[in-house]
Amino acid sequence: MLSLKIINLETNISQETVLKSNRATACLVGRNPSCDIVIDDPLVSNVHGMFLQQQNQWSYLDLLPTNSSSINNIELEENKSQSLKIRDSIYIGDSWLLVEDIQEISPNSQWTQDRLTVSCVGIIQETHDVKTWRFAANPPVLFDYQPGQFVTLHLNINGQPVDRSYTISSTPSRPHTLEVTVKRVPAPSDVLDAPPGLVSNWLHDHLQVGDKIEISSPMGDFTCLEHPAPKMLLISAGSGITPMMSMSRWAYDTAADLDITFFHSTRSSRDLVFQKELDWMSAQHPSFHLHLSLTREQMGSDWQGLIGRLDAKMLEKIAPDFRERTVYVCGSESFMTGTKTLLEKLDFPMNNYYQESFGACQLAPTLSEVKTSNKNKPANPDSSLVVFSKSGTEIKSDRDESILQLAKRENIRLKSGCGIGSCGVCKIKKISGDVKYKSSPDRLSLIEQSAGLILPCIAYPIGRVAIEA
Repeated sequence: MLSLKIINLETNISQETVLKSNRATACLVGRNPSCDIVIDDPLVSNVHGMFLQQQNQWSYLDLLPTNSSSINNIELEENKSQSLKIRDSIYIGDSWLLVEDIQEISPNSQWTQDRLTVSCVGIIQETHDVKTWRFAANPPVLFDYQPGQFVTLHLNINGQPVDRSYTISSTPSRPHTLEVTVKRVPAPSDVLDAPPGLVSNWLHDHLQVGDKIEISSPMGDFTCLEHPAPKMLLISAGSGITPMMSMSRWAYDTAADLDITFFHSTRSSRDLVFQKELDWMSAQHPSFHLHLSLTREQMGSDWQGLIGRLDAKMLEKIAPDFRERTVYVCGSESFMTGTKTLLEKLDFPMNNYYQESFGACQLAPTLSEVKTSNKNKPANPDSSLVVFSKSGTEIKSDRDESILQLAKRENIRLKSGCGIGSCGVCKIKKISGDVKYKSSPDRLSLIEQSAGLILPCIAYPIGRVAIEA
């Protein structure tokens, strides 16, 4: 833990801040609201410097090309960290930072619960329809996860419990807060009477700073830490940018020896998320190569970047050495399918290809969504029956709905997470009967399957099925 007092020498306005630490932590300081320490000073750059912590030793690093910070009146060299001790004075612009205390982290501050209550401590309007929510716990805990993983939000919307999983857009190298970035989802134009995205719209319209929600422990296999490689190619489209940002922020903060090519595709410049931060990382890090592409050319625009969808010619341009890189892809189902097919045709070694199965798949519908989708739908004579043993409820099924969807339709509360079999949160005991799976239940071990556990989010009943719920 690092305690600082910050005083603006021109206005004499002071503030106190405490940086929580993990085994390896990086905390940014600057004028940008996304920084861990925000200094409202025109002499301070958007991202000015960085506090680093390793093995309970704190240091400060100036990130600007010219000497603009000093410690104890000694100017700092660019990109050279300076160890800190109690009573050290750091001058940044017109601001004076005094190191008041340095303490080792308490092991009790680690996140160990399956569920945790967190408070919204900040909201960033990224674009016209995208926001980032920043969460922290009280008392504080350190969020331990791998860059690229997702977290499940447990919400109460219109009196109904709703679970929804979102990729974490922040980085574990800044562990005292956790962020998710969500795009507002409008109603589809090609489906009559279809509702807009229930959870995304509720978040945009209702979740405010100070509100509390419950979240489940991070999960997911889509992370660069699982597949170490010196050269990576990150390919994303739309909301698929969030795990790529987590990985890129982690690589930058930890000074990882990685060569990263980052390609992101979106409809228009108006829809570009994190552009300023990406530009900054590209300018500051010689091995971070940024390429942005718009799929819709804008009349009268001063856009100087790429135009069009990813194809062989564009891929060769942005990453001539793509066959030497480990590739991570996230975006819509069609985008990932097209990208995978493209790489296969170009003889890319597909054992080095990874895509996010969670981000592009349809989550298990909420109660209102299920009722809408089944409205006026004729019953299938070849139906099944699901028995929920604890409540004694029996639900007929025409086999088009998963067991989790059936439970939601009848307002039976089952624990759930991603809704597509990727997280394993919804594991439950099957007492009798048989089920078929929409996709392989990889989150169940052979021992768990032998013991009768199923994943109700992707399990469909065959005949009469009884579950322990």
